[in-house]
Amino acid sequence: MKAFSIPYYDIKKMYLLKYIVLAGLSSVIGYIAFLFFNRLFTKNIMVYIGTAPKSFFHHFIPILAICFIFLLIVSFCMLTLRKLNRISAVSAIRSGTIGESKTRKFLSMNKFFNVDFFLALRDVFARSKSYSLLLVVFIICTFIIIVPINFLNTIASPNFIKYMGVEKSDIRIDLHHSDHIVEDFHQMIQTIENDPEVERFAPLVTSQFKVLNNEGIKENITVQTGDFSIFPLEYINGHAPKNDGEIALSYLHRKELEKNVGDKLQLVVEGKEQEMVVSGVYQDVTNGGRTAKASVPFNYETARWYEVSLDVKPHVNINEKMEEYTKLFSSAKVTDIDNYLDQTFGNTIEQLRVFSMLIAIIAIFVAILITSLFLKMLIAKDTSQLAIMKSIGFSTKNLKIQYVISMIFVLILGIFIGTIVSNTIGENIVSTILSFMGVSNIQFMIDPIKAYIFIPLVLIIAVGITTMLSITSIKKLSIIGKSV
Repeated sequence: MKAFSIPYYDIKKMYLLKYIVLAGLSSVIGYIAFLFFNRLFTKNIMVYIGTAPKSFFHHFIPILAICFIFLLIVSFCMLTLRKLNRISAVSAIRSGTIGESKTRKFLSMNKFFNVDFFLALRDVFARSKSYSLLLVVFIICTFIIIVPINFLNTIASPNFIKYMGVEKSDIRIDLHHSDHIVEDFHQMIQTIENDPEVERFAPLVTSQFKVLNNEGIKENITVQTGDFSIFPLEYINGHAPKNDGEIALSYLHRKELEKNVGDKLQLVVEGKEQEMVVSGVYQDVTNGGRTAKASVPFNYETARWYEVSLDVKPHVNINEKMEEYTKLFSSAKVTDIDNYLDQTFGNTIEQLRVFSMLIAIIAIFVAILITSLFLKMLIAKDTSQLAIMKSIGFSTKNLKIQYVISMIFVLILGIFIGTIVSNTIGENIVSTILSFMGVSNIQFMIDPIKAYIFIPLVLIIAVGITTMLSITSIKKLSIIGKSV
């Protein structure tokens, strides 16, 4: 096109317009898919942990993310198209000269690697700018595979209980609405207290209170009362309420009330305002992420639900003890931590598992597609060089091995960087997203078999097979009839 005197800006517009349309269409389709799948994947979790009122930011942030991705794609296209201005018509016509490194290596200097391995690594470093795009693709693919899988492992782990504002214990007994709920609760405590197989237990009562916000308006607050020293939570700041007049807030409630550890707030207890000091802040995704813990008087008749956490002695079988309590307390729900998590997040975990598999498949197909396109471009560019190499004694097998080594080397480097980014930046991204639900500092539970063996192996096999299939045309190359 330059040879035909088409201006640089017209060439740039031709390419840029195409990518703007593709990026814009993809962004719109992606946003529509988000609106549909967001409800599909979160409807079950909302049934158990409740929903929080959506603010302007809940609608604005997804749109902002879509716009950011669109602008990022367009910016990369504009940055790449700037190179058109530096390419002359003559150099564009000459095959294999654009982007080639001027450095020259001699095989005689190589004492540690065989010829194929040496030439493959030389090609990667000599054309690092060309391979950098492929490296970025592999990093992104690794990232979008590992992060969902790590999050799935985290939410399916028993340790996820610490993000639910729930004490970790052997057995949990929940007592909800019944005709004689107060009598049942007292009888349950008495039975557990007299059970010689119980090592320790903590009865807790959850009630609805009123708290004065920063504007002096009373709003509802779900407060759990009891002894929090028996089964302590992990607090991101401060500690559990130990004395009267102390209260611990969930992360979202602390954020909304704009309170920090040591600050005071007014809690309405038995119709009177009582000054409370914030003793700690914990993470909680239940009840819309808005809960509190305090040692304050409560009314048994108006309590929302009752629960007892207990540990049995080492020689006691937990399942047998659960069956015993299930028969004794017919109106209660008796579970262990694993069953509690399964009942709360079981459907969500299954949907997340399907979502993770779908994302992994998409990422692998993207890696296959980009690898195939990249190799087709590279071989078309290297046609003359490959024909010369075959004429001086390099076999088709040698040339194929060189391309395979190049691709696998770049892939392994991408997997290494992508894994580090997933476990650092990915963890921070997930924490930022979950902070809107009450979890501000999540720590991934990593399955090393999946993250460090299975996923890299699948990517290596996929890229290796794609490379072998994409370079079959090398066999047909010959110096005869080829102008070099």
